[in-house]
Amino acid sequence: MAPAQAQVTVFHGRLDSEQYDAIIDAASSAFRGAVKRDAAQRYLKAVHDQAGACAVPARPVSSFMNSNTSGTTVRLQYYLQCSKGPLNEVITFTVEDGAPRLSNYQASVPFVLK
Repeated sequence: MAPAQAQVTVFHGRLDSEQYDAIIDAASSAFRGAVKRDAAQRYLKAVHDQAGACAVPARPVSSFMNSNTSGTTVRLQYYLQCSKGPLNEVITFTVEDGAPRLSNYQASVPFVLK
């Protein structure tokens, strides 16, 4: 699970630097085959524009790992404090060639009562 957590730090470094193509290029083959590049770029840009720079916690709020004959999947959930407010995210990695590769990314802004 530690390699996947390290990739979250890499992911956020690229997101904060607006290196969306680098995120997509490093993603799993399934991700790249299922998602249109321009749609992924727009989504990542929208998350970055909405949240701003985010400090990644040392540990996820929850984690799940499944390893079977189809491969290994790691899902990590984080609640982040970002420069423009909080962000909930779930990052899923598939292990390809011995390395965790992004296979799904979901981000949402929590509803906060004022």
